[in-house]
Amino acid sequence: MKVEYLIADSGAFIRNADLYQLGSSIYTIPEVISEIKDKATKQRLAALPYQINYKQPGTESIQKITEVSKKTGDYGSLSHTDIKVLALTYELTSLHGSKDKIKEDIKAKNQIELGRKPIKETELLGFYLPNKNKSKEIANEKTSEDKANDENENNLTDKFESITIQTEETADHDLQIPDVAPEEKTESGEDEIDSDEQADDEEEDTDGWITPGMLQEMKEEQLEDLQEQDTSVACLTTDFAMQNVLIQMNLQVLSVDGMRIKTARSYVLRCHACFHVTKIMDKIFCPKCGNKTLKRVPVEIQEDGTMKMFFSRNPKVLNPRGLRYSLPTPQGGKHAHNPLLCEDQRFPHDRLSRKALQKTNVWSDDYDCNSSPFITNEVNSRAFRLGVRSGQQHPRGHRNPNAVGRKFVKRK
Repeated sequence: MKVEYLIADSGAFIRNADLYQLGSSIYTIPEVISEIKDKATKQRLAALPYQINYKQPGTESIQKITEVSKKTGDYGSLSHTDIKVLALTYELTSLHGSKDKIKEDIKAKNQIELGRKPIKETELLGFYLPNKNKSKEIANEKTSEDKANDENENNLTDKFESITIQTEETADHDLQIPDVAPEEKTESGEDEIDSDEQADDEEEDTDGWITPGMLQEMKEEQLEDLQEQDTSVACLTTDFAMQNVLIQMNLQVLSVDGMRIKTARSYVLRCHACFHVTKIMDKIFCPKCGNKTLKRVPVEIQEDGTMKMFFSRNPKVLNPRGLRYSLPTPQGGKHAHNPLLCEDQRFPHDRLSRKALQKTNVWSDDYDCNSSPFITNEVNSRAFRLGVRSGQQHPRGHRNPNAVGRKFVKRK
């Protein structure tokens, strides 16, 4: 069964998915094609046997997907291109599909905060307040223990008197040891193994592995699910964060080679320094202790309202990259790029000079020719020397801040 409108992500083209067999009309956005860098995929895109329709989603759809991804906790894992692909799926589903089935208002489940029991006055740290009734309780316990010991001694003496040792009867009875049949061995000396047990072992070995037969079955099950749902719009992606948002909104998902999540998950940010939990997924620093120690953790709300967290056993989850370097000397000026150390730190806007922002528009009332009617390029400002361009964003990742940058040396 073909889907009428199929929205493809970059993973569909990189994995060389047969989109013509899955959908009648293939839709995507130009940013997806620009993400593809490998030569083989570019050659396949240049000779596709079907047409790709390019369409940009509306602003309302992008805003809706952004709100939902923040509620599910996947906003930090989605790029701008991923959000636009999800918005296009939402927009086409509302136009050509059943809009009533879309879950637009995703509300977080209520969480019951289980508070700690109040500390008693006698349990205060640094204070010793002895209990007056404690000595009476100890005396009562000693008397009860003495009574129990006396009763046990009387019972033991009665049992020893009633026991009669029958040595003669036990000596007359011979011990009968059953004959143990020797194990049957083959001519080569190896033990024989039943064929049923061997077959069971082979079945156990194949469990958990993906075989070519199982892969074909997974693809057929995926198509059967689409036939049962009778959908006309679906999104083909291999990104698990995108699939999580699609499933939460009840939008149809297709994957390549069975790479699809089974259940939707919600995420929170947990500080591994003070163990504070926050649901604001765009936070970088902990709102309680202020450290840059927030980590995304999948959670599940149980029936009693408590939150259950799923932690990773991999010790490399807390990546110390970029933390072993000493801080560089703080830079000044309007083009200073210092490491991000706190939430309220000020950063430069990296604006161009006023002369570089001027445009040649002779019909404008505010146009000033500056004694020349021709276009001029500003090459003397500090922004030009530092390579600042319009719309440029400097990465603030984990890198060595003391590393010496490359300098351009003109070759002779």
